[in-house]
Amino acid sequence: MTGMIQTPFGNYGARVSRIAPVGRTDQYKTYGMSFPTKTHFRQATCEEVACFNFLNGWHTIVPKGSPQEEIVRSLKGSYSFTEAPVDAAGLIDFYFPPGQEHCFRWKEHKVPLDRPGNFYVRPGLSWAPTGQARIMRPEDWVDDFANHQDRINTALERG
Repeated sequence: MTGMIQTPFGNYGARVSRIAPVGRTDQYKTYGMSFPTKTHFRQATCEEVACFNFLNGWHTIVPKGSPQEEIVRSLKGSYSFTEAPVDAAGLIDFYFPPGQEHCFRWKEHKVPLDRPGNFYVRPGLSWAPTGQARIMRPEDWVDDFANHQDRINTALERG
């Protein structure tokens, strides 16, 4: 049975278990596809992405007399909302009902474009690359992958 190794994952010190490679990392190839946000997605409306806030409305609660209160009030005309004090806590609850044209996170809403992904081959393992990725046409990527699998099978059959 092949052993497991721990490798870093993400930017927060997390680790993930992976199957230990049988050979050197430079003996491997990684095949993948990527869909970069800049080239494969476009800005979307809240309605297009069925945004939770668009469908259900939302509350923004800020301290009374704070700069945040003035910022929210300055949105009158761009947004419709009601306001009510929150008990005796010195807070104001601004309620934005469903159907607003934009929520406060509308710039994060994206939808994919009808565009094929970027097919790439990189020497080494996905988590330990040994060279630069090479972007390929989908049909060349499939052909390269099939040839690579065939070479592996041939080597295994020879022992």
